[in-house]
Amino acid sequence: MGSLQSRSSPLALVCAIAAVTVLVAQPTRPSAQGKYVTPTAEQVELGEQALAAFVANDFDTAIARYQESLSIQPIDVTWITLGYALFAAGRCHDASEAYAKAADAPRLKPPPYPKQVDKMRQEYAAQLPERCGQVRLDCSTDDMTWSMDGGEPKPCPEGLTWIAAGSHEFVGRAGNGLERRAKLDVVAGSKARVELHVPDVSAKELARLRADGEELARGAVVRSTGIATLVEQDQAAWRTPNDLVIYTGAAGGTLLLTAIVLDLAWVGPAWSDLETASRGDTRKALADYDRLSDEFSSKQGVMQWVFGAGVLVTAAAATFHLLELGGEADTASAPAVGAWVGPEGGGMVFGGDF
Repeated sequence: MGSLQSRSSPLALVCAIAAVTVLVAQPTRPSAQGKYVTPTAEQVELGEQALAAFVANDFDTAIARYQESLSIQPIDVTWITLGYALFAAGRCHDASEAYAKAADAPRLKPPPYPKQVDKMRQEYAAQLPERCGQVRLDCSTDDMTWSMDGGEPKPCPEGLTWIAAGSHEFVGRAGNGLERRAKLDVVAGSKARVELHVPDVSAKELARLRADGEELARGAVVRSTGIATLVEQDQAAWRTPNDLVIYTGAAGGTLLLTAIVLDLAWVGPAWSDLETASRGDTRKALADYDRLSDEFSSKQGVMQWVFGAGVLVTAAAATFHLLELGGEADTASAPAVGAWVGPEGGGMVFGGDF
Protein backbone atom coordinates (compact mmCIF):
# COMPACT_ATOMS: atom_id res chain seq x y z
CA MET A 1 0.00 0.00 0.00
CA GLY A 2 1.16 3.49 -0.75
CA SER A 3 1.08 6.41 1.66
CA LEU A 4 -2.18 8.19 2.42
CA GLN A 5 -3.46 10.94 0.15
CA SER A 6 -5.90 13.33 1.79
CA ARG A 7 -6.42 16.95 2.73
CA SER A 8 -4.10 16.54 5.74
CA SER A 9 -0.45 15.60 5.45
CA PRO A 10 0.54 12.01 6.31
CA LEU A 11 2.53 13.28 9.28
CA ALA A 12 -0.44 15.20 10.66
CA LEU A 13 -2.68 12.17 10.30
CA VAL A 14 -0.21 9.89 12.04
CA CYS A 15 0.12 12.44 14.84
CA ALA A 16 -3.66 12.54 15.19
CA ILE A 17 -3.84 8.76 15.45
CA ALA A 18 -0.98 8.81 17.92
CA ALA A 19 -2.88 11.35 20.00
CA VAL A 20 -5.88 9.03 20.09
CA THR A 21 -3.62 6.17 21.17
CA VAL A 22 -2.33 8.34 24.00
CA LEU A 23 -5.93 9.06 25.02
CA VAL A 24 -6.62 5.35 25.13
CA ALA A 25 -3.63 4.86 27.40
CA GLN A 26 -4.97 7.38 29.95
CA PRO A 27 -6.66 5.81 33.00
CA THR A 28 -10.38 6.57 33.13
CA ARG A 29 -13.26 5.79 35.43
CA PRO A 30 -16.57 4.38 34.16
CA SER A 31 -19.61 6.57 34.75
CA ALA A 32 -22.76 5.44 36.49
CA GLN A 33 -24.54 5.19 33.14
CA GLY A 34 -21.77 3.01 31.69
CA LYS A 35 -21.08 5.48 28.85
CA TYR A 36 -17.37 5.70 29.61
CA VAL A 37 -14.98 2.77 29.74
CA THR A 38 -11.44 2.09 30.89
CA PRO A 39 -9.11 0.44 28.34
CA THR A 40 -7.31 -2.62 29.59
CA ALA A 41 -3.55 -2.93 29.56
CA GLU A 42 -3.88 -5.37 26.65
CA GLN A 43 -5.89 -2.81 24.67
CA VAL A 44 -3.25 -0.15 25.30
CA GLU A 45 -0.56 -2.50 24.02
CA LEU A 46 -2.63 -3.46 20.97
CA GLY A 47 -3.18 0.23 20.21
CA GLU A 48 0.57 0.88 20.28
CA GLN A 49 1.21 -2.10 17.99
CA ALA A 50 -1.50 -0.92 15.59
CA LEU A 51 0.00 2.58 15.47
CA ALA A 52 3.46 1.20 14.70
CA ALA A 53 2.01 -0.93 11.89
CA PHE A 54 0.06 2.03 10.53
CA VAL A 55 3.17 4.24 10.43
CA ALA A 56 4.92 1.44 8.48
CA ASN A 57 1.99 1.35 6.02
CA ASP A 58 1.19 -2.17 7.19
CA PHE A 59 -2.52 -1.47 7.25
CA ASP A 60 -3.61 -5.11 7.40
CA THR A 61 -1.70 -5.61 10.67
CA ALA A 62 -3.05 -2.34 12.06
CA ILE A 63 -6.59 -3.42 11.23
CA ALA A 64 -6.09 -6.79 12.89
CA ARG A 65 -4.75 -5.18 16.09
CA TYR A 66 -7.64 -2.72 16.31
CA GLN A 67 -10.12 -5.55 15.76
CA GLU A 68 -8.46 -7.55 18.55
CA SER A 69 -8.84 -4.55 20.84
CA LEU A 70 -12.52 -4.17 19.96
CA SER A 71 -13.11 -7.85 20.69
CA ILE A 72 -12.05 -7.13 24.26
CA GLN A 73 -14.41 -4.17 24.61
CA PRO A 74 -15.71 -1.47 22.21
CA ILE A 75 -14.40 2.08 22.58
CA ASP A 76 -15.26 4.99 20.30
CA VAL A 77 -11.65 5.99 19.55
CA THR A 78 -10.76 2.40 18.66
CA TRP A 79 -13.59 2.29 16.12
CA ILE A 80 -12.37 5.59 14.65
CA THR A 81 -8.75 4.49 14.28
CA LEU A 82 -9.91 1.15 12.86
CA GLY A 83 -12.04 3.08 10.37
CA TYR A 84 -9.11 5.16 9.24
CA ALA A 85 -6.89 2.09 8.84
CA LEU A 86 -9.65 0.49 6.75
CA PHE A 87 -9.90 3.67 4.67
CA ALA A 88 -6.14 3.63 4.12
CA ALA A 89 -6.39 0.01 2.98
CA GLY A 90 -9.09 0.93 0.44
CA ARG A 91 -11.94 -0.73 2.34
CA CYS A 92 -14.28 2.24 2.13
CA HIS A 93 -17.50 0.42 3.01
CA ASP A 94 -16.00 -1.11 6.16
CA ALA A 95 -14.47 2.26 7.08
CA SER A 96 -17.82 4.04 6.86
CA GLU A 97 -19.41 1.34 9.03
CA ALA A 98 -16.62 1.72 11.62
CA TYR A 99 -17.17 5.48 11.77
CA ALA A 100 -20.90 4.93 12.24
CA LYS A 101 -20.28 2.47 15.09
CA ALA A 102 -17.91 4.94 16.73
CA ALA A 103 -20.75 7.44 17.12
CA ASP A 104 -22.70 5.01 19.35
CA ALA A 105 -19.82 3.21 21.07
CA PRO A 106 -18.89 3.76 24.74
CA ARG A 107 -16.73 6.84 25.16
CA LEU A 108 -13.22 6.92 26.49
CA LYS A 109 -13.42 9.90 28.79
CA PRO A 110 -15.77 12.78 29.80
CA PRO A 111 -15.37 16.26 28.21
CA PRO A 112 -13.35 17.74 26.66
CA TYR A 113 -12.24 14.47 25.06
CA PRO A 114 -15.62 13.47 23.54
CA LYS A 115 -15.74 16.68 21.53
CA GLN A 116 -12.23 16.10 20.22
CA VAL A 117 -13.07 12.51 19.32
CA ASP A 118 -16.30 13.50 17.55
CA LYS A 119 -14.44 16.14 15.55
CA MET A 120 -11.81 13.59 14.49
CA ARG A 121 -14.51 11.09 13.47
CA GLN A 122 -16.29 13.70 11.35
CA GLU A 123 -13.05 14.81 9.68
CA TYR A 124 -12.08 11.25 8.83
CA ALA A 125 -15.57 10.45 7.49
CA ALA A 126 -15.45 13.62 5.35
CA GLN A 127 -12.37 12.24 3.56
CA LEU A 128 -14.25 9.26 2.09
CA PRO A 129 -15.23 11.07 -1.17
CA GLU A 130 -11.57 11.82 -1.87
CA ARG A 131 -10.78 8.17 -2.57
CA CYS A 132 -14.17 6.47 -2.69
CA GLY A 133 -17.42 6.59 -4.65
CA GLN A 134 -20.94 5.65 -3.63
CA VAL A 135 -22.71 2.72 -5.23
CA ARG A 136 -26.33 1.65 -4.93
CA LEU A 137 -26.61 -2.14 -5.13
CA ASP A 138 -30.04 -3.14 -6.45
CA CYS A 139 -30.66 -6.73 -5.39
CA SER A 140 -33.69 -8.52 -6.80
CA THR A 141 -34.45 -10.80 -3.83
CA ASP A 142 -34.46 -10.29 -0.07
CA ASP A 143 -32.19 -13.28 0.52
CA MET A 144 -29.54 -12.12 -1.95
CA THR A 145 -25.98 -11.52 -0.78
CA TRP A 146 -23.27 -9.49 -2.50
CA SER A 147 -19.51 -9.68 -2.60
CA MET A 148 -16.85 -7.62 -4.32
CA ASP A 149 -13.58 -8.73 -5.92
CA GLY A 150 -13.86 -12.23 -4.46
CA GLY A 151 -14.49 -11.06 -0.89
CA GLU A 152 -16.81 -12.53 1.70
CA PRO A 153 -20.55 -12.40 0.86
CA LYS A 154 -22.63 -9.88 2.82
CA PRO A 155 -26.34 -9.09 2.98
CA CYS A 156 -27.37 -6.50 0.40
CA PRO A 157 -27.23 -3.04 1.98
CA GLU A 158 -29.94 -0.40 1.91
CA GLY A 159 -29.04 2.92 0.34
CA LEU A 160 -25.61 3.85 -0.99
CA THR A 161 -22.40 1.99 -0.18
CA TRP A 162 -18.90 3.49 -0.14
CA ILE A 163 -16.55 1.70 -2.55
CA ALA A 164 -12.88 2.48 -3.25
CA ALA A 165 -12.26 4.21 -6.58
CA GLY A 166 -11.17 1.83 -9.33
CA SER A 167 -12.45 -1.18 -11.24
CA HIS A 168 -14.39 -3.77 -9.24
CA GLU A 169 -16.41 -6.90 -9.90
CA PHE A 170 -19.62 -7.38 -7.93
CA VAL A 171 -21.41 -10.69 -7.49
CA GLY A 172 -24.98 -11.00 -6.28
CA ARG A 173 -26.08 -14.48 -5.24
CA ALA A 174 -29.71 -15.32 -4.51
CA GLY A 175 -30.94 -18.07 -2.22
CA ASN A 176 -31.93 -20.19 -5.23
CA GLY A 177 -28.27 -20.34 -6.32
CA LEU A 178 -28.47 -17.93 -9.25
CA GLU A 179 -25.73 -15.33 -9.54
CA ARG A 180 -25.45 -11.96 -11.26
CA ARG A 181 -22.02 -10.49 -11.98
CA ALA A 182 -21.28 -6.88 -12.81
CA LYS A 183 -18.14 -4.81 -13.29
CA LEU A 184 -18.01 -1.17 -12.28
CA ASP A 185 -15.38 1.55 -12.64
CA VAL A 186 -16.00 3.57 -9.49
CA VAL A 187 -15.11 7.27 -9.73
CA ALA A 188 -14.09 9.03 -6.49
CA GLY A 189 -16.82 11.34 -5.25
CA SER A 190 -19.40 10.01 -7.75
CA LYS A 191 -22.57 7.94 -7.43
CA ALA A 192 -23.49 4.94 -9.57
CA ARG A 193 -25.81 1.95 -9.54
CA VAL A 194 -25.29 -1.76 -10.06
CA GLU A 195 -28.23 -4.05 -10.79
CA LEU A 196 -27.87 -7.54 -9.33
CA HIS A 197 -31.14 -8.98 -10.62
CA VAL A 198 -31.86 -12.68 -11.12
CA PRO A 199 -35.16 -14.51 -11.69
CA ASP A 200 -37.02 -15.13 -8.42
CA VAL A 201 -37.73 -18.85 -8.82
CA SER A 202 -37.45 -21.70 -6.35
CA ALA A 203 -34.42 -23.98 -6.36
CA LYS A 204 -36.68 -26.87 -7.47
CA GLU A 205 -38.11 -24.90 -10.38
CA LEU A 206 -34.61 -23.71 -11.26
CA ALA A 207 -33.35 -27.28 -11.48
CA ARG A 208 -36.25 -28.17 -13.79
CA LEU A 209 -35.64 -25.18 -16.04
CA ARG A 210 -31.94 -25.91 -16.26
CA ALA A 211 -32.74 -29.50 -17.17
CA ASP A 212 -34.80 -28.09 -20.03
CA GLY A 213 -31.84 -26.02 -21.17
CA GLU A 214 -33.14 -22.64 -19.97
CA GLU A 215 -30.51 -19.94 -19.47
CA LEU A 216 -31.61 -17.77 -16.54
CA ALA A 217 -28.52 -16.01 -15.25
CA ARG A 218 -27.26 -13.30 -17.60
CA GLY A 219 -23.85 -11.66 -17.33
CA ALA A 220 -23.49 -7.90 -17.36
CA VAL A 221 -20.68 -5.38 -17.45
CA VAL A 222 -21.32 -1.96 -15.96
CA ARG A 223 -19.08 1.07 -16.45
CA SER A 224 -19.49 4.28 -14.49
CA THR A 225 -18.64 7.69 -15.96
CA GLY A 226 -19.16 9.56 -12.71
CA ILE A 227 -22.35 11.26 -13.91
CA ALA A 228 -24.14 8.28 -15.42
CA THR A 229 -23.96 4.52 -15.61
CA LEU A 230 -23.41 2.66 -18.86
CA VAL A 231 -24.64 -0.93 -18.94
CA GLU A 232 -23.12 -3.36 -21.45
CA GLN A 233 -24.77 -6.77 -21.40
CA ASP A 234 -23.37 -9.98 -22.86
CA GLN A 235 -26.91 -11.25 -23.46
CA ALA A 236 -28.92 -8.07 -23.16
CA ALA A 237 -32.47 -8.65 -21.93
CA TRP A 238 -34.69 -6.21 -23.82
CA ARG A 239 -38.23 -5.90 -22.53
CA THR A 240 -40.60 -6.07 -25.47
CA PRO A 241 -43.73 -3.90 -25.21
CA ASN A 242 -46.70 -5.83 -23.87
CA ASP A 243 -50.31 -5.58 -25.11
CA LEU A 244 -51.11 -2.71 -22.78
CA VAL A 245 -48.21 -0.65 -24.11
CA ILE A 246 -48.89 -1.55 -27.75
CA TYR A 247 -52.62 -0.80 -27.65
CA THR A 248 -52.20 2.36 -25.62
CA GLY A 249 -49.46 3.59 -27.94
CA ALA A 250 -51.56 2.76 -31.00
CA ALA A 251 -54.51 4.66 -29.56
CA GLY A 252 -52.34 7.67 -28.82
CA GLY A 253 -50.86 7.63 -32.32
CA THR A 254 -54.32 7.32 -33.88
CA LEU A 255 -55.57 10.32 -31.90
CA LEU A 256 -52.56 12.41 -32.92
CA LEU A 257 -52.99 11.43 -36.58
CA THR A 258 -56.72 12.23 -36.36
CA ALA A 259 -55.89 15.66 -34.95
CA ILE A 260 -53.59 16.37 -37.89
CA VAL A 261 -56.25 15.26 -40.41
CA LEU A 262 -58.89 17.39 -38.68
CA ASP A 263 -56.60 20.39 -38.73
CA LEU A 264 -55.86 20.05 -42.45
CA ALA A 265 -59.25 18.95 -43.78
CA TRP A 266 -61.73 20.47 -41.33
CA VAL A 267 -60.31 23.33 -39.28
CA GLY A 268 -58.15 24.72 -42.12
CA PRO A 269 -61.04 25.34 -44.57
CA ALA A 270 -63.10 26.93 -41.79
CA TRP A 271 -60.25 29.33 -41.13
CA SER A 272 -60.04 30.19 -44.84
CA ASP A 273 -63.80 30.91 -44.97
CA LEU A 274 -63.51 33.06 -41.87
CA GLU A 275 -60.60 34.99 -43.32
CA THR A 276 -62.57 35.61 -46.54
CA ALA A 277 -65.62 36.83 -44.62
CA SER A 278 -63.47 39.20 -42.58
CA ARG A 279 -62.60 41.15 -45.73
CA GLY A 280 -66.27 41.99 -46.55
CA ASP A 281 -68.01 45.13 -45.28
CA THR A 282 -71.66 44.33 -46.06
CA ARG A 283 -74.25 43.36 -43.48
CA LYS A 284 -74.35 39.82 -44.86
CA ALA A 285 -70.54 39.57 -44.66
CA LEU A 286 -70.63 40.62 -41.02
CA ALA A 287 -73.31 38.06 -40.25
CA ASP A 288 -71.32 35.37 -42.05
CA TYR A 289 -68.21 36.37 -40.09
CA ASP A 290 -69.99 35.93 -36.76
CA ARG A 291 -71.37 32.55 -37.81
CA LEU A 292 -68.04 31.32 -39.23
CA SER A 293 -66.16 32.58 -36.17
CA ASP A 294 -68.33 30.44 -33.87
CA GLU A 295 -67.98 27.50 -36.26
CA PHE A 296 -64.19 27.88 -36.40
CA SER A 297 -63.87 28.10 -32.61
CA SER A 298 -65.99 24.97 -32.21
CA LYS A 299 -63.97 22.97 -34.76
CA GLN A 300 -60.67 24.19 -33.37
CA GLY A 301 -61.76 23.17 -29.86
CA VAL A 302 -62.57 19.65 -31.05
CA MET A 303 -59.22 19.36 -32.85
CA GLN A 304 -57.30 20.61 -29.80
CA TRP A 305 -59.14 18.17 -27.55
CA VAL A 306 -58.27 15.24 -29.84
CA PHE A 307 -54.63 16.39 -30.01
CA GLY A 308 -54.38 16.74 -26.21
CA ALA A 309 -55.91 13.31 -25.71
CA GLY A 310 -53.38 11.86 -28.17
CA VAL A 311 -50.47 13.41 -26.27
CA LEU A 312 -51.73 12.09 -22.92
CA VAL A 313 -52.40 8.57 -24.20
CA THR A 314 -49.00 8.40 -25.94
CA ALA A 315 -47.27 9.62 -22.77
CA ALA A 316 -49.14 6.96 -20.80
CA ALA A 317 -47.88 4.25 -23.17
CA ALA A 318 -44.30 5.48 -22.75
CA THR A 319 -44.72 5.51 -18.96
CA PHE A 320 -46.10 1.97 -18.95
CA HIS A 321 -43.09 0.79 -20.92
CA LEU A 322 -40.54 2.62 -18.74
CA LEU A 323 -42.16 1.17 -15.63
CA GLU A 324 -41.96 -2.27 -17.26
CA LEU A 325 -45.62 -3.06 -16.63
CA GLY A 326 -45.76 -6.52 -18.16
CA GLY A 327 -43.85 -7.77 -21.20
CA GLU A 328 -41.35 -10.58 -21.42
CA ALA A 329 -37.60 -10.52 -21.74
CA ASP A 330 -36.34 -11.14 -25.22
CA THR A 331 -32.82 -10.82 -26.56
CA ALA A 332 -32.25 -7.96 -28.93
CA SER A 333 -29.51 -5.57 -29.89
CA ALA A 334 -31.59 -2.41 -29.62
CA PRO A 335 -30.22 0.07 -27.07
CA ALA A 336 -32.21 0.68 -23.88
CA VAL A 337 -32.45 4.02 -22.12
CA GLY A 338 -33.77 4.60 -18.61
CA ALA A 339 -33.36 6.69 -15.48
CA TRP A 340 -33.12 6.15 -11.73
CA VAL A 341 -33.83 8.42 -8.85
CA GLY A 342 -33.50 8.08 -5.09
CA PRO A 343 -33.09 10.10 -1.91
CA GLU A 344 -29.36 10.44 -2.50
CA GLY A 345 -29.48 11.40 -6.18
CA GLY A 346 -30.16 9.96 -9.59
CA GLY A 347 -28.75 9.24 -13.01
CA MET A 348 -29.32 7.87 -16.48
CA VAL A 349 -28.85 4.26 -17.52
CA PHE A 350 -28.01 3.32 -21.11
CA GLY A 351 -27.87 -0.33 -22.18
CA GLY A 352 -27.56 -2.61 -25.16
CA ASP A 353 -25.44 -5.30 -26.83
CA PHE A 354 -21.82 -4.44 -27.52
